[in-house]
Amino acid sequence: MGPLRHLLALVTFLASSWSCGDSYVLGTNQIIDVIWPGVKPSVVQAYQELGHDLTFEYLPMSRAMVLSDKGLLDGELLRVKDYGNTAEMLVRVPTPIATERLVAFAHVDVNLKSTEDIRQLSMVGLVGAHINQEMVARDQPAEYIATKSFTSAFKMIAARRADFVLVTESTGLTLQKSLNLREVVMSKIDFGLQFFHHWVHRDHQYLVEPLDRQFKHLIEQGHFPSTESGFALP
Repeated sequence: MGPLRHLLALVTFLASSWSCGDSYVLGTNQIIDVIWPGVKPSVVQAYQELGHDLTFEYLPMSRAMVLSDKGLLDGELLRVKDYGNTAEMLVRVPTPIATERLVAFAHVDVNLKSTEDIRQLSMVGLVGAHINQEMVARDQPAEYIATKSFTSAFKMIAARRADFVLVTESTGLTLQKSLNLREVVMSKIDFGLQFFHHWVHRDHQYLVEPLDRQFKHLIEQGHFPSTESGFALP
């Protein structure tokens, strides 16, 4: 009976260990998959190594923010470092998993040489983009126009319906080339290096420390994009 009891105990332990993994759903945007394909698989791997399953909802950024903040999503794949100032119910995983320089793309005829020029210009930006909200409050453009995609933002600038857009450098260069918009050019203003993080809802804040360890490990193995370049969603 002794060996049998040990066997039953082992089976019970393995069954409980197998069932301890949870499934989580994160909000994201298709542009990450297109321009920065390494982010999502690396985050999936981090969750899987902790014994969890991960799925994604592809949503506009504003919708993802509302759902994740309400707890209807378990978090968001990638957002800017200060995103928690807007989405108060989300918790940031400390280690950034992407960095990128933030720049402005403007119509070739627009005079955008310094931040002082912004007050005289109209800015177009994505609905729900936290970085845009910060810039509007700080630099006070003459007009702010919200749109649903960077593609539409670039087309609006080319048609002179807006003067400039704030975007990560690689995103802007990719769109400039793919849309063949010679009228839209990168300005010389450098808004600095931005850090982007993974976010989870407060109900799952127990994930923060183990995910942070996994991210550090994966970064050391080269799974995430370079800390000097790569696309990240604001």
